[in-house]
Amino acid sequence: ATALASGLQPAARQLLFSINTLQSRFGRRVVGH
Repeated sequence: ATALASGLQPAARQLLFSINTLQSRFGRRVVGH
């Protein structure tokens, strides 16, 4: 379980980061248009 958690933590961080960047990009595009 500990190995899974240690392996999932960085993956979850990358997912959250990618989602945040995508949201910011789409938000900027919507605001620009």
